[in-house]
Amino acid sequence: MLKLTGLALELLQTTQLLHDKAKAGELEAIEELQQQRATIVSELDQASRQEWPADVKAECRKLLEQSRKLEVEVVRVLNEKRDAISQEHQQLKRGRSAAKAYGKFG
Repeated sequence: MLKLTGLALELLQTTQLLHDKAKAGELEAIEELQQQRATIVSELDQASRQEWPADVKAECRKLLEQSRKLEVEVVRVLNEKRDAISQEHQQLKRGRSAAKAYGKFG
C-alpha cells in the first residue's frame, strides 16, 4: 500500500475509533485520539505534496470523505453528550437548592 493511501486509511480507522468511543460515552479516550488524528493529518499533508497517480488520489479522496463524514457525526454525538451533561448538572443544582430550602424547615 502506498504511503498516501495508508495514511488516509489510518485516519479513517482512527476517526472510526473516535466515533465508537464518543458513542459509547468513553470520553477519556477522545483527547488522545484527536492528537493521533492531528499527527496523521500532518503526515498526510506532507505526503500529499508529492506527485501521486490519479487513481491513488481518488482512493485517498474517498477515504478522506468517509473520515470527514464520521467526524461530523462525532461532533454531533459529543454535542448531544454535552447537552445531556448540562441538563444533569442543572437538575443537580435544582436538587441542591431544594434540599437547602427544605433544610431550613427541618
